Amino acid sequence: MKTACLKSILRHVPMALVGLRFAFAFLILAAAYFMKANAALLCAVLMGLGLFSDIIDGIIARRLGVATPLLRRLDSQCDLVFWLSCLGSAHLMYPLLLTQTWPAIVLLLALELIIYVFSLLKFKREACTHAYSAKLYGLGLGIGVGEIMLYGNVGIAWHLMAIFGVIACMDVLLILIILPSWAHDIHSFWHALRKRYAMVSHHIT
Repeated sequence: MKTACLKSILRHVPMALVGLRFAFAFLILAAAYFMKANAALLCAVLMGLGLFSDIIDGIIARRLGVATPLLRRLDSQCDLVFWLSCLGSAHLMYPLLLTQTWPAIVLLLALELIIYVFSLLKFKREACTHAYSAKLYGLGLGIGVGEIMLYGNVGIAWHLMAIFGVIACMDVLLILIILPSWAHDIHSFWHALRKRYAMVSHHIT
């Protein structure tokens, strides 16, 4: 009885982690808005906790067998809100740095918008690939934005993040182009090719 109750509680952990990351997004924004650069350490810690929750929520969900399409879609949308809030907070603390960061921000936002629109047009729902390249991009965001938050400057970590971001967006776009129907947790365009081949082969047989 106790084991069943514990399992029932644990099944809600992934969704709780997604909700926690969503709350962190607004806490980070509020801290940066009211405290400016004095919130640097607090925002960096909250961002680190949010990044950690993003890493483990999918792992826990798969282990517990609750990685449903709804959970993964909410996770993806929460990631977008979280990282936009982190970027916004960094520039609230150090607004002059926008002159150095805007080219990368505009490029990456444009690519994200293309992915979002393409997925809606093709599948009638947003992308939810959770590709390995996107995880590397998330880690790059954490380091690049963290560098701005903690040190108030734009360094090599930011530029590496931009490179990781372009690679991740192109990977996701290729996945969406290759897939014949919507799917979540497709780890790379190579995995999408294999999935398409398997679906076509099954249809033929």
